[in-house]
Amino acid sequence: MKIMLLAVTALIVTSIAPLDLHSQNESEGMTEEQRERIESMRVAYITRTLDLSSEQAQQFWPLYNEMQKELRTNREKVADTEDSPMDLTEEEAEKKLAAWMNQLEAEVNILKSYQSRFADILDNRQVLALYQSENQFKRQMLRRVRNRQHMHRPEDRNLHQLERRQERQQLRQNRQDRQH
Repeated sequence: MKIMLLAVTALIVTSIAPLDLHSQNESEGMTEEQRERIESMRVAYITRTLDLSSEQAQQFWPLYNEMQKELRTNREKVADTEDSPMDLTEEEAEKKLAAWMNQLEAEVNILKSYQSRFADILDNRQVLALYQSENQFKRQMLRRVRNRQHMHRPEDRNLHQLERRQERQQLRQNRQDRQH
């Protein structure tokens, strides 16, 4: 039951607004330096959230990077086209839906296989925190992009400061909860 719950959580986490930095780099003109900066921010965020020991980190990050590469490869198999779904025939739409469902199923299988491998390094709370922190990081990055578009208005700057303060408080609370 726990494995099924983790798999469903992982599917939700990876399905909501995926932040595939490689494809964004190509499609949105992101420089390699910007991509590396975001990746290092992700690593720092996940490390802080999981509260990894140095021994755990040495084992975790190669495995995590391997999983990310596998997930990216899986996602690239079903490349989105520029076609509007309404411009497709019923048969074409059915094929695309089947391919998309197969891709999602393969993604769940990848996550299940890595969950058991992560369990050799991390406890179940940390594995769950990993999936949640990935989703939180994606939301933060999207929020930053949105905030940059509106930072010229004073009320938006205040909102941004409030959101950052709330995020820091949530991180502190998570650390305290893990310690007890």
